[in-house]
Amino acid sequence: MTTNLMDGLRVHNAINLIESFNYPSGDPRGYVFIGKTTPWENDREPPVPRNDVEEMVEIHNQMLSLIRINDSDTFPLIRRKTWSQNVVYDYYRDDISYESPAYSGAITIKESNFYVINSRNDVFVCLDNNGNSLSVNEPLNNSGDPFMTADGYQWLLVYSLNTVLNTSYSTDNYIPVVSTYDPRTSGEINTVIIENKGSDYTDFPEGVGSRVRAYYCNVIGDGSGAVAKVHIDNTSVSKIEMVRRGVGYRHASLQFEVDKVYKSLYDLDNQINSLNPEGAGDLKTRVIISPLGGWRLNLPLQLLSTDVGVFTKLDYNTDDFVTDIEFRQIGILQDPVITITEDLGTLSAMFSARVIDSSDGEYLLGEEITQLNANGLAKGTITYFDKDDGVIYFYQDYEEHNEKGVLTPFSGTERVKGSVSGKFTNVDTTFSGKFESMTYIDGYAYPELIRYTGNILYLSNIRPVRRNTSRAEKLTIIFNY
Repeated sequence: MTTNLMDGLRVHNAINLIESFNYPSGDPRGYVFIGKTTPWENDREPPVPRNDVEEMVEIHNQMLSLIRINDSDTFPLIRRKTWSQNVVYDYYRDDISYESPAYSGAITIKESNFYVINSRNDVFVCLDNNGNSLSVNEPLNNSGDPFMTADGYQWLLVYSLNTVLNTSYSTDNYIPVVSTYDPRTSGEINTVIIENKGSDYTDFPEGVGSRVRAYYCNVIGDGSGAVAKVHIDNTSVSKIEMVRRGVGYRHASLQFEVDKVYKSLYDLDNQINSLNPEGAGDLKTRVIISPLGGWRLNLPLQLLSTDVGVFTKLDYNTDDFVTDIEFRQIGILQDPVITITEDLGTLSAMFSARVIDSSDGEYLLGEEITQLNANGLAKGTITYFDKDDGVIYFYQDYEEHNEKGVLTPFSGTERVKGSVSGKFTNVDTTFSGKFESMTYIDGYAYPELIRYTGNILYLSNIRPVRRNTSRAEKLTIIFNY
């Protein structure tokens, strides 16, 4: 028994991922997060993620902030294939295989070079490459119907990217797939490829007193209504045009034979004055049927979009994302247990305390802080300190901060001291309420999600990035299925 995972499953998984980031009700499920303020062993060469449970725990412990993945932030993607002059493009076929590869050598539709994006950010599929000729004329027609260019290529516009999609949701290598035009007819025929032009055809058939430059004939099969115009030049077939595209075909062939061809559409429609084009019987054609449902009905499947892009922008003033902080990890967390009920667009994964400044100097980013309180010795690592607002952010990691096997939480008014800077502050336990995006009780605020909940779908270890007020960070995450 031989089996193979179909491209349709890969596209299906990609679409399912996009749909999984939010509930049908609109409530969030997926978040992009940043984390890890502490240095790597070599910050210039971050380690490859280990993908084990111990690492998952470490990620949660050093998670800083999360931002919701909105439906408008995710897209199915395809490779960016910019139209270039003097390139031979593959034409769309539904039977590309190892036994019948495309001109480029591709053995699957996904691998074939059958679509392009032009200089106006319109995406076209190639329906005919004029017998594997060079593409010389850029496709620019945006009528939505199949059209020919002067080089003999046939193209069809499938969608267009506006400025926002092209700048904010595209990369050098990928473009999003969107629906911008109505679907075309299911089972229509736009193209008949000439594989062998045949010989000994006549343009002076018996019974006609003038030259017949082209014959009309039906396309037969399991659909209906398709009619082709077959041009004769120097006893061979030179071109085949579809004058009626028909509907409902999945199997089709050209009925170009004795007494089945006509001088005009009128004669064909009325089944009168049939002709004999003669010929040696060596004409070979391939009728190309549009994808299931018709072009533009399901573009991710038709263009084999097995990749997903998640695009997030962090402005300097994004809630729960503090400035003057370094991060070294980017990831996606799905289905965390959230402890707040409002403002779910962003979440803080850090601890925080409102403090009363009690000494000169400032805490150092990444230094360990300690507090001897009623429960024992609490330890943590500073991720942010704002002297003017009197607030510190920190995280606690069992491996880093346990004292004799116990991870003690910060609590009470006791002073918080920096182990390197010597800086100390006292917690203002008289403060309860909202400050910026976090809610404080008796001077302390806690992560807005329960640690270790949810599923980490993606992780990238990166060189350190420092957030500041002069720029925004654009985070792009690409999944490949």
